[in-house]
Amino acid sequence: MRLLSLIFLTMLIASCGFQLRGTGGYDLAVESVSIIAANSHSDLADELEDTLKSIGVSVNPGQEAEYVILLGSETTTRRPVATSGNIIVAEYEVKVRAVFSVSAAGGKEIIPDTTLSAERIYSFDSSNFVGNAEEELVLVEEMRQDIAGQLVRRFSATLRNLNSGDAAEDS
Repeated sequence: MRLLSLIFLTMLIASCGFQLRGTGGYDLAVESVSIIAANSHSDLADELEDTLKSIGVSVNPGQEAEYVILLGSETTTRRPVATSGNIIVAEYEVKVRAVFSVSAAGGKEIIPDTTLSAERIYSFDSSNFVGNAEEELVLVEEMRQDIAGQLVRRFSATLRNLNSGDAAEDS
């Protein structure tokens, strides 16, 4: 009886069109990009380069490319958001903010200065400083990955809108 119920439930879910979301791949229709970072040792620039290369976009620093991504300031902040009964910090909020803009090879600005951000809250254990520091580093790295993904999705959506506008004008 259980097996029959399980099969029925599976058929019901499959018939309504339900499916898992997948990985949320990027559909950026660009062959080459140049990344210029205000900070030459920017971890976000490295993360963005890895993200772009993973989807088949050639990253050509300082060379001729279809588009130029200019990474401005990147800031990381941390503030306490909760305290324990002993007035000891129990949770911190970590925020990463980055400013970027995108221009076409000819210099036409495609995306003006835009701020992207990510934030996380983590529990703080006052008796484990090393573990807390490691956890914060991991969270900041994950947030940089999130911001790189946000940037690529924003860039892709902007290009789709520009291309659909160009196609409408040609008609």
